[in-house]
Amino acid sequence: MGPGLRQNLPGGGSATLGLLSTRTFTTSAQPTLNPSVTSSLGVSVTQPLLRGFLETSADRQIDLARIDTDMSASQYRQRLTSTVQQVLAQYWELAYAISVYEARRQSKDLALVQLEGAKMRVSSGLLSPIALTAARAEIASRERDIPQAEVSTIGA
Repeated sequence: MGPGLRQNLPGGGSATLGLLSTRTFTTSAQPTLNPSVTSSLGVSVTQPLLRGFLETSADRQIDLARIDTDMSASQYRQRLTSTVQQVLAQYWELAYAISVYEARRQSKDLALVQLEGAKMRVSSGLLSPIALTAARAEIASRERDIPQAEVSTIGA
């Protein structure tokens, strides 16, 4: 076949157009055209109508098993992602609770330092004794906050 064209069609088919040309020389004594040229044009359309027609039940079971495997993998990834998110959320909640506890503990320590400073100032006459009562009240307030922070750390 000589020059031709081939085009794919929607649905899996194809169309082909071809041109065939031959030239023949003859040495015959009879009066004919010499050389003789013969040309032919060919067109063909191929459409696979029965593709997948003979699919067996085993093929269908394999396809269903593949789909089930894909679904299971997707569900696994979803559960894994959800679990990781929960773990991360709980981790940061615990980290926050620990930092709150540490801040309250340090706050109490600072209140104790302030009480000692107030005692020294009262003994030297720079402050009135009522300042000691205010410093002790501040320590009591901060000591009350520490168990709350401990409970939230345990609950986190």
